[in-house]
Amino acid sequence: MRTWLLPALLVATAAACAGGAPRGVGMSEPGQAPPTTPKATDAGTDAAAFPRDYRTQFAKLSSARFVSQGHAGGRFNGELFGNALAKESWDRAIGDYPVGAMLIMEHAERSAEGPAGPTMLMEKRAKGFDPKFGDWRYSVLDSKGQLQKEGAIESCALCHADAPRDFVFRLP
Repeated sequence: MRTWLLPALLVATAAACAGGAPRGVGMSEPGQAPPTTPKATDAGTDAAAFPRDYRTQFAKLSSARFVSQGHAGGRFNGELFGNALAKESWDRAIGDYPVGAMLIMEHAERSAEGPAGPTMLMEKRAKGFDPKFGDWRYSVLDSKGQLQKEGAIESCALCHADAPRDFVFRLP
């Protein structure tokens, strides 16, 4: 090894540890939050936020709670709600759902106490959002209402691909 190389490496290492070395592209300064990447959107429109007031603003599409056979294999009872666009299409029972239609299923454990389970949303998005799965956006909230997943969730879409009409199952 050349005699000048070892001291040069030690100086460079000391400078890097002390924060004196230049940062690589995309690296944050110590103690600084990493840069955020804007959320991707489709057709220039943002996804609607999960509507927290759906119980009062949406129509109830189920007359009573029912066994949610597809979500956790019958572990939950479900109740289904839809916004005006979803209700109109639900009642018509033919054709695809329009862009903006939202369906929300809330779940409760089937035990005697029936504690809350997950809440799931399907929102029909503009053509091109996810053509493979009917352009639906899915959201899953845990029993405390915290968002767990959202977007073109493949596990949701693969199951809903078996639905008889536009990725939507009818109630049992």
